[in-house]
Amino acid sequence: SALPCRADRGAQRVWKRARIADPVIGRPRHHDARRIAQDIAVERALPIRVLGCDWSFDGSVLTVFYSAGERLDLAPYANDLSGRFGAAQLYFARLAEQYPRAAAAPALEASALIWWGEARNEEAFQADSIDLLLGDAVTRAQDAVGDAPNDSIRATALFWLGTALGYRARQAELRGSYWRAARDAKAMRNALERALAADSTCVDCLLGLAVYDYALARASALARLVARIIGLGGGDAERALERMRLVSDAGGLARTEARWVYANALLREAERDPALREEARRLVGELALQFPENPVFRRFLEPTGAQ
Repeated sequence: SALPCRADRGAQRVWKRARIADPVIGRPRHHDARRIAQDIAVERALPIRVLGCDWSFDGSVLTVFYSAGERLDLAPYANDLSGRFGAAQLYFARLAEQYPRAAAAPALEASALIWWGEARNEEAFQADSIDLLLGDAVTRAQDAVGDAPNDSIRATALFWLGTALGYRARQAELRGSYWRAARDAKAMRNALERALAADSTCVDCLLGLAVYDYALARASALARLVARIIGLGGGDAERALERMRLVSDAGGLARTEARWVYANALLREAERDPALREEARRLVGELALQFPENPVFRRFLEPTGAQ
């Protein structure tokens, strides 16, 4: 809950405790936090000016300092902040600083921003920041692959390389950069196939390969022809769905995202088999129970969402 807002002069503050389970989280940079906090205030027509933001040492509390000419009820504002800022995002950013060779941290930080954009229905949200993070993740992963002393470590590095390339392909496609998207998607497939060759137990590696297969299988005839010409292959929808299901059931780090991807694929397949719509809603319903504050899952379950 928010502290009572005072009407005295000077800076005031509102805070809400962030939780590691907050599913929609933003970057914990102070200048980003201030800008995002002000954006939320503008969206809610709150007549305040955000002066600055400050994280607690452990990342569990974000304090927003503001000035206002009248007494305001900022409880709804604090609730919005809880949905956008969390200790998990701060953890990934700090991890990237503490371990400058680890590819996982910038890849996961980019993933958090992508989910945040989904929550806001803004495809271009923080696109430049996401590109920088994914570029950093790709560079770190490539270096790790080259330096890996054994197959197990090499497989992990290749997984993160494939993950970062897959996200980057998605971002490129959203902006209409189809050739770049195709190039990154092909590189993702190669990285994940190499990861599986090095470690056949990498179930999480199957998700990126499944998305690749499904996208090609359900592309237009012209797109499939172009894909074959430039060496992307033809795709296999049945294999893709089975791989999505496997990662949804037995995956590790990628399990939650796999369930979301699988549900959306089933929803599309429901055009051919209407019974799959209920399975898609069941999967997302479970995600909504697990992450009750995530608006992406709630929106899917609305009467007009999963259509």
